[in-house]
Amino acid sequence: MTGGDVLPDPETAATILLAAVTSGLSLAREPRLLRARFEEELRALVQARSVAVRDCPAEVAPHPAAISLEVPGAPWTAPARLEAVFEPTQPVGDWQRRTLSVAAHVASLLVQIEQASGRSNRPRRADGAAPLIGASAPIRLVRERIERVAATDFTVLIEGESGTGKELVARQIHELGRRRKGPFVAVNCAAIVETLIEAELFGVEDRAATGVRARRGKFESAHEGTLFLDEVSDLSPAAQAKLLRAIQDLTVERVGG
Repeated sequence: MTGGDVLPDPETAATILLAAVTSGLSLAREPRLLRARFEEELRALVQARSVAVRDCPAEVAPHPAAISLEVPGAPWTAPARLEAVFEPTQPVGDWQRRTLSVAAHVASLLVQIEQASGRSNRPRRADGAAPLIGASAPIRLVRERIERVAATDFTVLIEGESGTGKELVARQIHELGRRRKGPFVAVNCAAIVETLIEAELFGVEDRAATGVRARRGKFESAHEGTLFLDEVSDLSPAAQAKLLRAIQDLTVERVGG
């Protein structure tokens, strides 16, 4: 901070953090999104490089420029810690430490909200994929768009180069939306044989051909959930036209139906 900056006292900082939490709750209606809002607001207040509320055991990986505080918890909440990482050359004063101490109690409210709502920020997936992380302006913008889209039933187009995390964004939209209790079905369109595209996506009726048994396609498998179609551009124009019709009409007809 520059010499002309006026530092709010820890109590004022707590008020700012609580305001961020309550305003975020009314906007997002998703307790687990509040953690990111809280972390970013606190990071800006204490001018840290990063701030995170971590669900973790007592041991924390050492960091030469980090302050780690235990988050007070109710008996039914899992242990958590508040960690702020500063630049190695940045002096950390008593004000920052006091503010972080107060913030740890605010973080306790977040953890209890998440636990009570059954939407803890802990990863729930078994495939090992990481959550969307980061505190930069573009990442915050992506999070805000995910929030807005997740509250709707719109069909969503996610664009980006290979490896930029399109499926990760799709999964977060699914997990924050009204369809989160349904399945998330991911389809790599580039891996589907052209002659089988209709059967794979739309399904097959029983005895549509000799020896063929009925089976559901990906659209039916994702019923009341989310269907993520990856690499759509790799489909042939004819296959894309069939897919577009299904997306527009929101209905499918099995092969042989």
